[in-house]
Amino acid sequence: MKQTKLKGYIYDLEHKNKKFSFRKTMKILDVSNAIYLDLINKTNISDISDYQKSKYMYKEIVKEFETVYKMLEDGNVLMAVCLLRNTYEEVLYIMATSLNLTLDINVQTKAGYFKEIVCEHIDDVLNDNFEKEDIKDLYSYLSKITHVTNMKEVISYLIGNKKIKEYIINEIKYILINIESMLLDFINKKCNSDNSMNNNILLETTYVKMINTLYYAANVTNKEKTLKMYFYGEKNQKYLKEQNELLVEAIKSMNSSKDKIQKSINTVAKELNLQLKESGYMELANSILKSKD
Repeated sequence: MKQTKLKGYIYDLEHKNKKFSFRKTMKILDVSNAIYLDLINKTNISDISDYQKSKYMYKEIVKEFETVYKMLEDGNVLMAVCLLRNTYEEVLYIMATSLNLTLDINVQTKAGYFKEIVCEHIDDVLNDNFEKEDIKDLYSYLSKITHVTNMKEVISYLIGNKKIKEYIINEIKYILINIESMLLDFINKKCNSDNSMNNNILLETTYVKMINTLYYAANVTNKEKTLKMYFYGEKNQKYLKEQNELLVEAIKSMNSSKDKIQKSINTVAKELNLQLKESGYMELANSILKSKD
């Protein structure tokens, strides 16, 4: 998909939808983060696990999520990813130790050990929103940015561009929200709680992430074109192109109320608004959406 076409769809998106604002749309990520942290914070380790050695680490997870988000807001991308990679390992540890298995936890426990345990027992710890490949791909993505690889080199180069840096920060925010959603999914499964609001928040933020991807792809310079795919990982370099094509179809659908994609977006938004009102989060959401940058 040529950049001129992508920019054309962005123009239509911004001018045919008077209420549309890229920055306000990205604030949905901030809303999602705030709600997820509050929901997670309301849960005690005893509600989800009998393994009491994990209780102190569990208490630190929300603090670490908050620190990652603040780092991103301050523009400290690489440091934020390093902490997020560590926190993700802790989330997997909480899930794995809840299984009442005999685990090999000692000073020699290898990185990725808890990821493998969770993948082996994924049906016991998570609902249908996450699959084994999601767990592994997320781990791999964060590891490649944390350790010095050519992917980390590329991101360190790209964040030197102020505009591109904004898109990268939004992408990492989305990854953080995915991990928060995963933890809440686990909590809800263990507590036999309704997971529908979690599902709807994740769907909304995925739509926001897609819009961010479109703006990113449309605004990279010719010099950066060969680098942009590394931002999404080396495993599947067709990803960005596929996302662009999907986004173009989604944006086309904005002009037709009969389109199934637009109907589904509207349905999720309405259902989520009702859930936010019923759970007391609407005031928080509105305050964030109306806040100035």
